[in-house]
Amino acid sequence: MWAIPSLGGPFSPAQLLATKPSAFLNPDVPTTPRSTPPSALSISSRKSNPPRTPVCTRTAVVTYLRLASSFKDAEKELRKLYDARSAFVHSGASVTPSQAERLIAYAREILRAMLVLHFKPENRTPGFISQWVKDLDFVATGLKPAEPSMAPFSRGIGIFKS
Repeated sequence: MWAIPSLGGPFSPAQLLATKPSAFLNPDVPTTPRSTPPSALSISSRKSNPPRTPVCTRTAVVTYLRLASSFKDAEKELRKLYDARSAFVHSGASVTPSQAERLIAYAREILRAMLVLHFKPENRTPGFISQWVKDLDFVATGLKPAEPSMAPFSRGIGIFKS
């Protein structure tokens, strides 16, 4: 059994596999299936706060130094990739080989950042994931992690240039 502070627990490996991946990055996402089917949700509520927005923004914060020419470019590419991923997952639409390669590259970078952070004992505490999400959101609001003055903070939340 494993415990993930931001999600509660303990969880069995099977329960972790059944948990929505977005729940690991956003503690506000329910970890159990919602009682209201997605088709019953109002279209306007989904458009006003699409689920891809925080996922793409946070992923761009962590990965843009290694995978894109700028944060803006990474976020733009991630939104397109997220849409392709959603079409594949929800309707079976094919993704191109280049889209698949980029999705894998971004997933690899997120996994790398999470593993690097996990190996630091101070990060294996209750509330770490919630704080990490807040830190990523803070950076996304306008700070530029590539600036030398931000380098220590950036490395502390998993943003690596090399």
